[in-house]
Parts: sequence; C-alpha cells; structure tokens
Amino acid sequence: MAGAGTRHAKAGRRHEAAGWLVMAAALGLAVLGRRPTLVGVLSGLALGLCLPSKAGIRSRAADAPPVETGLLPRRQDGVISVPATVVDPGERQAEQRQLEAMLREKTVLLDEVHHRVKNNLQVITSLLSLQARGASAEVHAALGACRNRVHAMALTHQLLHEHPDVAQLHVGEYLVQLTRLLADGQRAGTPGVHLRTEGTDAPLHLALPRAIPCGLLVNELVTHAYRHAFPDGRTGTITVGIGVEGDTARLWVEDDGVGLPSDVGTGSPTSLGLQLVPLLVDQLGGSLEHGLPPGTRVEVRFPVVAEGRR
Repeated sequence: MAGAGTRHAKAGRRHEAAGWLVMAAALGLAVLGRRPTLVGVLSGLALGLCLPSKAGIRSRAADAPPVETGLLPRRQDGVISVPATVVDPGERQAEQRQLEAMLREKTVLLDEVHHRVKNNLQVITSLLSLQARGASAEVHAALGACRNRVHAMALTHQLLHEHPDVAQLHVGEYLVQLTRLLADGQRAGTPGVHLRTEGTDAPLHLALPRAIPCGLLVNELVTHAYRHAFPDGRTGTITVGIGVEGDTARLWVEDDGVGLPSDVGTGSPTSLGLQLVPLLVDQLGGSLEHGLPPGTRVEVRFPVVAEGRR
C-alpha cells in the first residue's frame, strides 16, 4: 500500500508540472501574438491545481519537491511551437553537494600540507641555531646564512597558508615580512644599518615555484650587503624594491655602502650566496644588472606570466 501511495504521489507531481507547462505554453503563445483559447488556459490551470488520484481530487501538495521547467517559444515557417522541459534537480543538487564535500576535503588536506611543511622548516632552523652555538665565527656565519634561507622558504608557505588564494603570493607583502626577519637577525651585528622597502604595493603575484627563488634571491643580496657594504661600523641604508612595467617585473636591492667587492662580475664569485644569485635569476627567467657606484645596486628583471598578474 505504501508503494502504491508513493507511485500515485509521484504521478500527481508529474501531472502538476505538466499542467503548469500547459498554462505557461499558452501564455507564451499569447506573447508571440497567437491567441490561445480560453479553454486551453483554464485546462492547464485546473490540471495544475487539482490532481486526480485514487483518493479523489486533491489540491497541489505544499511539500512537493521543486521541479525546474523550461520554455523556449520559437517560430519556424509560420508555425509557432513551444518546446518545454521538466527537470528534477535532485540529481544535480546531489552532485553539487558531493563536489562541495570533495572541495572541503582537499582544502583541509592542503592546509595540513602547508602546516606540516612550515613546522618542518621551523624545526630545521632551530637545529641550525643550536648547531651554531659555540661554533667558530666562520661556521656560525655559514649556519646563520643557511638558517636565513630556510626562513625565507618557511615564510613563503606561511603566507600562502594564511592568504585566501593559496595558489599565489603577493610579492610586496612577502618582501615586507622577509626584510623584517632579515633586519631582526642582523640588528645585533650592524646596529647602524637600516633596511627599508619600496614599491611593495605593486600588483605583482607569484606562484610558489617562482615565489621561493624570489625570496631566496632577496635573502642572498640583502645578507651580502649587510656583510660587505658597511665595514668598520659604517652606517647606511639597504633598500629592497619591486615594480611592474608592462609585462616585466623589476626587483632590486641597493645600498649606499662601499661598493661591490672585487670578486663580483668576474664570473667566479667566492661566496655561496653570490654563486646562488645567477641560478635563482635563471629560475625566474630573468636577467641580472649591476648598478654603478656609489654604493651597490643589483636589479633583476623577469617576465610576469599571465597567471601571476591580477
């Protein structure tokens, strides 16, 4: 009995939808200039409002599931037709709910990946700091440079995790926080040197594969300036800037110190940081330019790919 009642209920809903379609089709014909008969309109209205069933005539159910209908009146060879469709949205809504559940699951997984990567990098920086304790000045400096490189990569993952768009990183925001970390790490040894940024509101976004070499590049150039541009307690300023000109991005690091050391530009730099700089520039697909004295200016130009602009 329950199965028969369900079948009658479904049949009633189909009759209801068909009735409303008849009425809508008649009204559509009226819009096109064809006068539908009054009997046709009333018949559709009556069929939609009153549904026959074994229990007798009953009114349209208030709890009936929604039905999507579509009408497309058209005229061809002087004949007007109104194709009509009735679609049960239940299956489509179920697929949409499934897609939303999968999206939430992937979002949680991505957050977990970023969280674990950031934590692992923080563990590495802590180990490097512990290893540097009691080491010679040369070893301490080398381990400190490695720690700064790991900090730059960890900051990339942190900002991607915190930003609504986990696929791209705003370079200006990244450089502001990166330079703050570098300044805090170098303040004890160079109290008279100030690190500043400019152009950080530039509309430049980079995906993770390009954001990491960009951060490492700034880290190497700023660290090199701290170590070599201000000997014997000199004071001065290091500036990190970015800009966008058409389809080209500009990234520069400059200082007002003593200028470039003799091993720069000879093709065989002695420090690891300066050996990494051209490799990082290649990863960005850019070119490297050195400014003229006084001081030192290193500028990198690289193309802004379509997915990196907003």
